[in-house]
Amino acid sequence: MKSNIKKIYLNAQRSLYTDINGKVNKLNFQYIFVKILIPICSVCIVYLNREKLIEDPKIIGTLLSLFSGLMFGVLIKIPDKFKDIEGKENQTNQDKFKRLQIKNYLKLFMFSLSYSILVALFSIFFVVTSSFYPLLINQNLNQYHLISNFKEIELANTFTFLVIIVFRFLLISFILNFLFFILKAVSNLYEFMLYEFNKLK
Repeated sequence: MKSNIKKIYLNAQRSLYTDINGKVNKLNFQYIFVKILIPICSVCIVYLNREKLIEDPKIIGTLLSLFSGLMFGVLIKIPDKFKDIEGKENQTNQDKFKRLQIKNYLKLFMFSLSYSILVALFSIFFVVTSSFYPLLINQNLNQYHLISNFKEIELANTFTFLVIIVFRFLLISFILNFLFFILKAVSNLYEFMLYEFNKLK
């Protein structure tokens, strides 16, 4: 299972800098957004909502569960689409190139959708954990102050503070990744449908 999770993650990251022609470009908006902007946004959200992160995390957990079920239903239909685009005899180079693009569309869609489901499950796990330990969401971080003297450090409070910070950061980061990859999957699906409609002309 660990190897499959790693593959899903690596394929999703690869889809950020690979286009439908198989060309690699890491200096694009998608890659920069996920690797730099999402962590920065997560830190800002945690900081701005340090009194209380989320009013009712159970609503987010419910929505993520619904989306995960719907996305899984779409995901299992992708192999059938691959069967529909099998190569035929006497194809021109242009036909082969278009077939390659269609496969890449579907691969990018599958990678984005799989990773969306994965981060949704992680987010749900965090939400469930917060229901058992409300402190992780409801604790007011303003009560913690920077220590000017190392002798004043209390290990218990410091550890609790760090756990809450990391927990909130990961939760927000997973949710933002989920939203981004869902939009990316919808974009890939839209491009694929446009291509299918153009074939009918």
